[in-house]
Parts: sequence; structure tokens; C-alpha cells
Amino acid sequence: MYRIANQLYSNSNDAKKENFTFRIDPKVMQTIKNRSKIENVSVNQFTNNLLRISTEWNIHASGAGWVPMPKQLLLALIDKFTEDELLELACKKGKEIAQDILLFIDGKYDVDSWINFLRIRASVAGFRYSEQIENNTIKCIIYHGMGKKWSTWFANFYKIVFADLKKHTTFDVGENTIIIIITR
Repeated sequence: MYRIANQLYSNSNDAKKENFTFRIDPKVMQTIKNRSKIENVSVNQFTNNLLRISTEWNIHASGAGWVPMPKQLLLALIDKFTEDELLELACKKGKEIAQDILLFIDGKYDVDSWINFLRIRASVAGFRYSEQIENNTIKCIIYHGMGKKWSTWFANFYKIVFADLKKHTTFDVGENTIIIIITR
């Protein structure tokens, strides 16, 4: 159960926030405290991140066709494909997968929604993600740690999506990293 304090306040960037009071199981609260300490963030920030991931991903993921799978299984499956087969799969399914995901999760299919999807998905998957905005470009750097074939899959998949969204992109593909430069 929770009690709504129904108070609004402004933080330093003038974004409105709501105060809520929750009754939380002591074991859950201790886990939140422990994880926030490990991640070197406040309990409030950690809880906000959990709620954001839950509302932007968890409650939509299964409806959008995502299923949790062990990483080892995914690595073994993708290893069965050649690079040409990965390109063919991305061409056949890329646009459909992206549209289904974004329309189900965000209700729109555009570049900003896709970039937000990349951020959230990286967070949920435990990938490192960073973004740099310079002039009229956005540089997304994703470290996935899953090997060259996953870099190839991601690059081909994302190329199809950005082409469908009519955005010029360049890709730099490494063993465990993919860099996407999007011209706005």
C-alpha cells in the first residue's frame, strides 16, 4: 500500500516531481539501500531509476514480444549465423521489430523514441551506454560485451531502423562495441 502526499516541488532543472509515501517490505528496502550504496547513488535516485525502468520497459516488454533468455544461449544461437545471414535477418525483421516495440512501448515510431529505446534497453541488458551531442549529430556508444557477431547484428538491425526513419547514420563496429552517429 502507499499513501500519496500529493505535493509537487521543483528541482534544480525545474522539472516537477511528486512526493509519494510507500510502505515497503523491509527486505525489499534493504536491497534498495544496498544496491544504491553499491551504485553510489542516493536511495531516491536508485528508486527513481527502478520505477523508470519498470514503467518504460518492464510493464511493456512482454507485450512487445521480448522474453528473458540466458546470455549464454543467445551467444550460442547468434554464433550459428554467418555475417551475411545476420544482414538478411536484420533486413527481413528489423523494421517490423522496431515498429512493434516502439508503437507498443511509446505509441510512436520516430528517432527520439528509438534513441530512448536504445538507452532503456542498454540499461535493462546491463550494457554501458553513453551519448554525445555535438552540433547536428548524436553519437551513441553501446558497449555490450557480447562479441563481434552481436556488434554485426546490432549494426545491421539499427541501420535498417534508421534508414526507415530517414536518418543518415554512420556506424563503427568493434568486437564488443557499436558506435552510431546520427545526423539530425
